[in-house]
Amino acid sequence: MPESLLKQLVKQLMPETAPISLVALGGLLLVGFPGEPISSLGLQAHEIGRAAGYAHVAPVALVNDWIGYILTRHEYLKGGYEATVSFNGPDAGESVMQGVREGISAL
Repeated sequence: MPESLLKQLVKQLMPETAPISLVALGGLLLVGFPGEPISSLGLQAHEIGRAAGYAHVAPVALVNDWIGYILTRHEYLKGGYEATVSFNGPDAGESVMQGVREGISAL
């Protein structure tokens, strides 16, 4: 499939925005990612939640939407399978993590 056609198809299938879902139950915080985050992003979410005072933080993938793999800039630029299924560019991981930080602050 020509790359230009593939880009058009991905643009039609992938949402431009997707929600980050947070649920706090006492000392438990569930962080819902709208795709499949690389493990280092899940660990970052865990650290952010712990710093906000939650005893237990659980990253949860594929919540409410699917924007593909969510990678760090380093992993995106490294390439490989995950990068080919990461449709939102090299800064998607940082954008999602900014949303996680803002959401936890708002809880």
